[in-house]
Amino acid sequence: VGAVVVIDEGHVKGIITHYDVFRVFGERAFGEEGVEQPTEIRQRVLDEHRKITVILDKIEGLAEQLKAGDADSEVLLRRAIFELHEVMRHHMAYEERTLLPVLRRSDSFGPAEVAAFIREHQVQRNMLEKVATELAGAEKLVELIGSVLDLVRAIRDDIEHEGREFLNEDLFRSTPARGAGSAG
Repeated sequence: VGAVVVIDEGHVKGIITHYDVFRVFGERAFGEEGVEQPTEIRQRVLDEHRKITVILDKIEGLAEQLKAGDADSEVLLRRAIFELHEVMRHHMAYEERTLLPVLRRSDSFGPAEVAAFIREHQVQRNMLEKVATELAGAEKLVELIGSVLDLVRAIRDDIEHEGREFLNEDLFRSTPARGAGSAG
C-alpha cells in the first residue's frame, strides 16, 4: 500500500503515504538533524528544475539536428534521453518524498492538489517509460522524434505548472517546518 486516505466523520482529511511514515520513523530515530526545511526543499526542487531544463534544451537541439539529417546526433540524443530518464526518476522520487509532505502541511494545499500532483508524476512516468521502451526497440531514432518532443513539452509544462502551483514562496511561508502530515 503506497497511500492511505484519512477520513474523519465521513470527510476526507488527507492522505498519508509510505514516505510520510518513513519520514516520521527517521525523525524519531535520528532526531531532526539533517532534515531539510521547507524552504531548502523548495530551493533544491527549483535547482533540479533548472538542471532538467538544460537536458531538455540539449534533447530539443539534438532532435532538430537529427531531423535535419545529422546522423551523428542520434547517439548523443539517445544518451541525453537516457540521462533525462534517470534524472527524472530521481527527481520525482525526491519530490514525492520531501516536497509532497511539506505541501500537505500547507494551509492552502488540500487532497485535490495532492491527487493532481501524484497524477502528473504518473503521466510523466508513463511517458518516460513509453519513450524508453520505444527507444530500446527502434533502429532509427528519427522515427521517435515526435514522441521525444512530446515528452520534452510535457516535462516543460509540468515544471512551469509546479513552479506556479506547488513552489510558490507564499505557500512555503504558510507551511510549518515540523508537524503531523495532512491527517491533522
